[in-house]
Amino acid sequence: MQGNRTCGINHRPDKAFLDRLAEVCRIDPPREHGLGTVQTIEAMHRGDIQVFVSLGGNFALATPDPTYTFEALRNCELTVQVSTKLNRSHIVHGRQALILPCLARSDRDIQAAGPQGITVEDSMAMVHISYGMKEPGSPHLRSECAILAGLAQATLPGEPDTVAAVRRGLRSHPRHDGPRPRRL
Repeated sequence: MQGNRTCGINHRPDKAFLDRLAEVCRIDPPREHGLGTVQTIEAMHRGDIQVFVSLGGNFALATPDPTYTFEALRNCELTVQVSTKLNRSHIVHGRQALILPCLARSDRDIQAAGPQGITVEDSMAMVHISYGMKEPGSPHLRSECAILAGLAQATLPGEPDTVAAVRRGLRSHPRHDGPRPRRL
């Protein structure tokens, strides 16, 4: 997603960032480094990655070798696409697939704690907050963060049916009603 690195998010965060994230968010973030795009595709090909979750974008066509990527995605047990609009990645998927529509940047996201802002990056690389201006297309749409919270809480180690766990997690989080995130 555009702006991730501007906010300090990458697949190889340093110890100082992880320590501060743990302190501010009161969590114990993983300390192992993640995989880059090419390594992820190779791991899907080998069968080392069974579940692929994508936030927006068009992963299937944005990679260095789309044909190889198509094969890798089809090798997954489950692919999950969280998106504001359909694209080619939605029809190149694992054995089971979920397409989860989410709020767009222009949609208002009203949480139990009030309006939820998101950061957006303009063409001059300036990051600012946006609260959206439009009524969402459905009262059932949620933000990417609310969807991911449901997915994260649903998937437990050793879960025999990942799809059932994902669906259970999505049902359990109709709207985020916890405390608002603190600034890092």
